[in-house]
Amino acid sequence: EELQATQEEMARQSKEIEQFTAVVNQSSVVLAFNPEGVLIDANDHFFKIAKLTKNTTIGKHHKALIRPKQQAMAEFSQWWAALASGNSHVRDVQWLGNQGTTFWLRGSYMPVFRQDKTLEKVSCICFEVTQEKEDEIAMQKFSDAVDNSSLIIDFNQSGKIVHINKKFMEVTGYTKQEMIGQPHTYYVPK
Repeated sequence: EELQATQEEMARQSKEIEQFTAVVNQSSVVLAFNPEGVLIDANDHFFKIAKLTKNTTIGKHHKALIRPKQQAMAEFSQWWAALASGNSHVRDVQWLGNQGTTFWLRGSYMPVFRQDKTLEKVSCICFEVTQEKEDEIAMQKFSDAVDNSSLIIDFNQSGKIVHINKKFMEVTGYTKQEMIGQPHTYYVPK
């Protein structure tokens, strides 16, 4: 009876794991890389977003699958070294899709070790954040345009200067060191 109860419990848990895995695979990108950073597995959701095929993607190095600007980052090598030493990371990465298109994934990269403590692979569960990143980039461009074309000075509730932008410094000749912390009346003629 105990054996049967244990088997039934194991079957129930196995079914729960299968259902959970199915939900994750439908809503998330799941990737696996070997210790050298070569893609060894990816779920169908990844290929759907990337508009790539398994046989043209599996076996490529992680660097070959992301935007060239991110490949060149000095921290890229440090990031993979940190993973190999057991540190998990969450980061946004711009990936290359079919015909030069790009998309953004926010991924949790987790090292997986063998019993002998050597790195077996790096698993990654990701969510697509392309629209969020595009909105962020557009907002930054807008902010930069305003900052480059307008004089901006910010005050706290006491009327003291807490920020001036580059354009304000160019036009007025003041530096941040001269202005920050000064009262509003500092730059207004008596």
